[in-house]
This record gives sequence, structure tokens and C-alpha cells, in this order.
Amino acid sequence: MTPLNYIIKPFKKSQLVITLKLIIAKIWMEETKREDISKHLEELTPNEKRILYLVSLGLSPKLIALESKKSTKSIFDAQKLIESKLGLENSETSLLEWSIAQRDHILQVLQ
Repeated sequence: MTPLNYIIKPFKKSQLVITLKLIIAKIWMEETKREDISKHLEELTPNEKRILYLVSLGLSPKLIALESKKSTKSIFDAQKLIESKLGLENSETSLLEWSIAQRDHILQVLQ
């Protein structure tokens, strides 16, 4: 639980104002982040969007390759390109971690 989730009683008016400002700032940052994600997703090809969708569901590159009737190498290459377009660091799990964390937004945008 974070301090944004509750206010301890008794509280001062200034504490309430600060807490509300923090909450508003957090909501604004999340909205801005969603807009940024949407812009990045628009840069992806339909094939890359499909791969990202499958990654967000937790499918491995091998399973994605089988499902897509493509080679595993093609899927790995596509994932690297997706990572580059999304500005993710180049690691084995960065796309998986990012796509799972952003799954709800990805599903909204891609459906």
C-alpha cells in the first residue's frame, strides 16, 4: 500500500490538498503514458502488433512461431524490432515484462 491509498486521521487540510495533488499528478502521468504507448503501437506493423499481443498473453517465441507458421528466428527478429520501436532496452525479457505490465492497454488499442 502506498501513501496515495489512504489518509491517516486526524489530518490537516494541507495534508489533504497535497495528497489530492499527488493523486491528480499520478493520474495525469498514467494518462500521458497511455498516450505515449498508443503512439508507439501505431508505429508497429500488423504482424508486429499480433506478435506483441501474443507476447502479452505470455506465449513463448517458439509457440508464437508455431501458431504463426513462421520460424522461431523470424519471431525473435520481430521481437527485437518491436523492442527497438518501443524504446525498450535490449534484454531477453524486456518485451515480455513490458507487454505484461501494459497488457490491458495493449488489448484496448489492438482490438
